[in-house]
Amino acid sequence: YFSLGNAYLALGRHDEAEGNYLQALQIEYNTTSVVHLTDYYGNPLPVDNDDKVDLIGAASPEQRLSMITNITPDIITCILSLGNVYLEKKQYRRAEAYYNKSRQFIDELYGKGAAVLSAAAILNNQGGNYSNMERYSDANQCYTEALAIYRKMTTGDDTVDIAKTLNNLGVSYSEMKRYSDADQRYTEALAIYRKLSQGDDSLDIANTLYNQGKNYRDAGDEGKARQKYREALNIFKRLDPDNPRIAHLQNYLFHSVMSEIVSR
Repeated sequence: YFSLGNAYLALGRHDEAEGNYLQALQIEYNTTSVVHLTDYYGNPLPVDNDDKVDLIGAASPEQRLSMITNITPDIITCILSLGNVYLEKKQYRRAEAYYNKSRQFIDELYGKGAAVLSAAAILNNQGGNYSNMERYSDANQCYTEALAIYRKMTTGDDTVDIAKTLNNLGVSYSEMKRYSDADQRYTEALAIYRKLSQGDDSLDIANTLYNQGKNYRDAGDEGKARQKYREALNIFKRLDPDNPRIAHLQNYLFHSVMSEIVSR
């Protein structure tokens, strides 16, 4: 069921993804409930099916969260995945509740502040959720915590996850009008992407250049904005010629140059 949920989510079939994640959660939860009931010698005790928790039949996703008390890594993953579904369905407050619950369970399972990959993933997703809610300061805090976890886990090595989180931090700083901080994060992200790609261009590099160009534009530096936009455009045209950002970049660069010519 969980793999089916992933497949449906990738296809944008959110209701079907939600249904399969719920089935996976129900099976994992009731299996865990049975295992936790043992006699004096540690032998599993029989459980009446009527005593099992009906998570699928909950009156609402919010009520379902309140019914979950057993914690396993798989249960946390199911809750996180349901949060991702609600994020895609633009049910941001519901997604926030599921991300918060999955983070709470990780703290209870591994210890508060534990450096585990799933905690960083939750923080990154919650950051994106907060950005959609225009809660950029909260998003920035999530990305900062995620970055600290990734760096602690890698003991100094640069990874794609670190680069993506730096890019996310740049976006949040830019939305907060902290343009210098945003530029620094984009520059760090680009350095890592280029190091990992061994000099080859990639769509991650193009998207980060695009974001950095937008940051310069918002900061009022049209010259640097055009430079970054041109770099991003060249990569998009070679690696992803159908990318919708190409038309936007071409339109901006044309009007920007024409405006400069007229103003002379």
